[in-house]
Amino acid sequence: MRIVVALAAALTLALGATAVPADTSFYTPPVVSVPKVKVPPITDGLLAPGEWAGAAALPPFVMVGGRAMPEHATEVWVAYDDHSLYIGALLHHPDPSRLKADATERDGAVWSDDSLELIFDTEDQRKSYIHLAVNPKEAQYDALGKDKAADYRWTARAGTVTGGWTVELELPFANDYPPAPGIAWGFAVGRHCAADDGFSSWCRFEKSFHELDNIGSMVFGATPTLAELSTLGKLWLGDNTAQLALRNLGDKPVTCKVNTRVMGRDKRGDSFGATKVSLAPGGKQNADIRYRIQQDGFSTLAFSLTDATGHTVWRTAPYPVTTPEVAPVIAAIEKSLAATMRDWMQLPAGDGKDALRQDMDGLAVQWRYLVKQYSQRMQLDQAALEALVAYAGKLQADVDLLGQRVRAARQSGRADMKFMLTSVPDTHLVQPGTVALEAGRPVHLDACRNETESALVVVLPFR
Repeated sequence: MRIVVALAAALTLALGATAVPADTSFYTPPVVSVPKVKVPPITDGLLAPGEWAGAAALPPFVMVGGRAMPEHATEVWVAYDDHSLYIGALLHHPDPSRLKADATERDGAVWSDDSLELIFDTEDQRKSYIHLAVNPKEAQYDALGKDKAADYRWTARAGTVTGGWTVELELPFANDYPPAPGIAWGFAVGRHCAADDGFSSWCRFEKSFHELDNIGSMVFGATPTLAELSTLGKLWLGDNTAQLALRNLGDKPVTCKVNTRVMGRDKRGDSFGATKVSLAPGGKQNADIRYRIQQDGFSTLAFSLTDATGHTVWRTAPYPVTTPEVAPVIAAIEKSLAATMRDWMQLPAGDGKDALRQDMDGLAVQWRYLVKQYSQRMQLDQAALEALVAYAGKLQADVDLLGQRVRAARQSGRADMKFMLTSVPDTHLVQPGTVALEAGRPVHLDACRNETESALVVVLPFR
């Protein structure tokens, strides 16, 4: 009985450590500060070297739904001058010959092609929006909300390059009058990759680009500090390092702070960090930004940049971090072992009960080993963590089988029941009744008929 009591205590202590709440849905929309440039880019779709050097780069895109990164990256730059807002994009694709561009007329179904789509809420109220889209053949779509009868003045030029396609847009300001420094517009930019029907965006949308509450913000000329996310790091359990390229476009030194936020499935998976960076006038600096992924399974990672006054001048979408998940299986094994132990304690004393206890103790030892290995998950690479997941899956199956044996013993009042694994070559045998298997030995099957014509392996309790 000593081992069983110890097992009960271990299960009780571990229950709180392995409970698995739902994934986080935390989200704060992204922000980009748009710099004012003296020499605007030429809108010809060519992305000439150095042409966008003074622009702000948007952070990497995330797939609609927020649970994956896109297969093909999209790079976007934004800038403005006294006359227009300028947007340039490089849409990576390994085979540009597969790009879809069926729409050729104004306000055609451009969004169903490979396309770059933009959302503007110039009043920053999240009540109405302008929707623009362009495909690789420069077909343009514009609408007020979903009303395509509205037309706007804007220029779009596209080009095809090795490894993708490019877009350059010029959007003239009304009355040739730019927004004042500090003015914010609601803003989103997304991409449709027609080959795999994939939708990705700078924002985290749940289902479509038309979710106004989820669009980000562009702030005009409010800060001389620009940030570009160069790499996210390895996106794995434990300590990681991202890298940001920071620039000070002003003529005075600036001090800024790069913030990290990791959100796990519960508070134990959350972590936060801040890295202070000082930039000389006109200075550039690559900053290593460390963060920690504390839970396996699904987490999100976001970065932001605040200026010396604490205002957010740049923020990314939350990026998904997904690793093989062991905790739910540990919790399920724990629950099954606890239930099996309670059933076992109701059995009559005897050799059969003692034999079942030995099997239960053996599985408990394996469970403790699993928990110990799981506690070292921060040091495991992908292959080792996947092996641990496989180990946990087999242990779960063994624990479930033991639970069936103990429950059958409890229901029959006999603790000496045994199980046999046997193949059933014909599905008509799998139905309630008594059949003869293994040299004519009678076995009673408590199972419903399986209508699928396939070989089966069933567990048969002897009576």
